Amino acid sequence: MIQDHVAEKENQTHEEEETLTSTKVEYENLLEQNLNLRKENDSLKAIVESEVDNKYQAILTENEELKRENVDLKDELNELTNRMNLEKRQTSQLKQEYLDNENMLSEKLIISNEKNIKLQRELSECKQRLKTMANDHTNEKNQGLQLHESLKAMERQDKLLKQKVLEQTEKNEKLQRQMCIWNQEWSSFYK
Repeated sequence: MIQDHVAEKENQTHEEEETLTSTKVEYENLLEQNLNLRKENDSLKAIVESEVDNKYQAILTENEELKRENVDLKDELNELTNRMNLEKRQTSQLKQEYLDNENMLSEKLIISNEKNIKLQRELSECKQRLKTMANDHTNEKNQGLQLHESLKAMERQDKLLKQKVLEQTEKNEKLQRQMCIWNQEWSSFYK
């Protein structure tokens, strides 16, 4: 009975040793697999870290380029905004100048129309005066013809008078000569 129990215990111990040996081998296999997995994991980790680092550097580089582009775009946007504001001011100024010019031209047009009306009145008055003067000129022309005829008559009369004066002068000279002769004769007579 005790032998059976011992034999059973030995069998149990033997089984436990086999199990332990098997477990030990399995454990060692697992340790080796674990070591291999760690090596593989470290290798993969190094690859991933390298790729991540490369991607990180690429992202940083791209980010810096985007920052520079953003700065350039901001500068361009500011320039465009300034230009747009300037164009708005210039447009507003041109609009105001246009309105001012339009008002000025309207005022000038009103003044010009008033002057035109005044000039038309003056022109009508001038035409009327010219018409009157033309009538007066016709009358004066007729009077001038009459005066011309009168002058001709006066010239003829003047010629006749001159002729008479000349004849009278000759008579006077003749009388003076005659008187001189008489004076001489009287002088000699009284001597």
